[in-house]
Amino acid sequence: MTLLGIGEIFGGGFIGYIRDRVSNKAAYIAEMILQVASIAVVVTFNNTNKFDWQAYVMCFVWGLQDSGLNCLIRSILGFEFESKITPFSVFNFVQSLGIFVVQL
Repeated sequence: MTLLGIGEIFGGGFIGYIRDRVSNKAAYIAEMILQVASIAVVVTFNNTNKFDWQAYVMCFVWGLQDSGLNCLIRSILGFEFESKITPFSVFNFVQSLGIFVVQL
């Protein structure tokens, strides 16, 4: 899980850099590519049924896409709404409620 944390560090910076320097559309496309890569690596890892280098790659790519997605969601919430408190509060509530329901 250390590589998940490293992926989280680099993912937000990578997507944030693309968003700031190029455009939102390019950041969304890069995030979709990361999402597809993450799903492909997870499916490939699950088919092998053994712990090897793919586990490390899976954790790293998973961290990249998760952090990039959070970066994009929070930038949308920060720029698209007049209130700076309400969108983040609603998002955190819905996210926490969703995690609670899924873990049940």
